[in-house]
Amino acid sequence: MIKPAKGTSQFKIGTPFGEVDFSGAEIYAVEERGELQVHKSKHIWFFFNSKTNELDQLSLFAPFTEKVLGKVGIGDSLSDVHEVLGKCCVNDKVHEPYNYPGVAFETKGGSSDGSAIVESISVSKPYPFYGDIPKHIASNMHGKKKRLP
Repeated sequence: MIKPAKGTSQFKIGTPFGEVDFSGAEIYAVEERGELQVHKSKHIWFFFNSKTNELDQLSLFAPFTEKVLGKVGIGDSLSDVHEVLGKCCVNDKVHEPYNYPGVAFETKGGSSDGSAIVESISVSKPYPFYGDIPKHIASNMHGKKKRLP
């Protein structure tokens, strides 16, 4: 099961590089992206923070079968995402549920139509402080503004 901001059943956000078991992942490329180093396999991309050397993000692609909270996954529709996780903010064609920081969905062709099919899921650390949250998300948050866990 994919848990927002936590990881998958096998890979946990925050795990040090040396403790990640890449067996079965068949890494075919390593790419530098600013403060991140991306280790790419066909179905999972691992993003490691170069400063902390910890797993910062996972991007998951078909045929990855785990589902977010056991309910919605790759191949499901954007309507399914909204039904299970609620309304999403859309930033650069990435759908981020307001109520579940630390998980994001991309659809085929970047479509926002409800029938669009989820093509990839990313899991990452949520923004650590309210002041660090991008304005497009912060402006749509409900309730009192406070530090996130």
